[in-house]
Amino acid sequence: MPFCCQEYDKVQARIGEIQEKARMQGLDSLTPAEVREWADLRGAMLNIDASRNLVIQTVLLYLYTLWISRWIATARERIPGSIDNYVTGVSECSQQRGNLKDDEYTI
Repeated sequence: MPFCCQEYDKVQARIGEIQEKARMQGLDSLTPAEVREWADLRGAMLNIDASRNLVIQTVLLYLYTLWISRWIATARERIPGSIDNYVTGVSECSQQRGNLKDDEYTI
């Protein structure tokens, strides 16, 4: 198990211990130090969760961007007279005429 997962499990276990003590013995049984520790641990868990979510969202956005750009490129290849043909300055019609002229046919 990666280090971060082990730490995450330890934090969860300690939070569970503090919460169990509060549930069994009442909130008054918690010392101010335990209350601060609980709050700090909860904050740490939220930061870990936020960091994981940010990484996951970044990866998903990257993969989606790759997918959509590939999809658009494929669509452009399939459309006759697409903008890619005009970028080269040669349309499909003139390409076809050029091919016919090369074969010694005239239109």
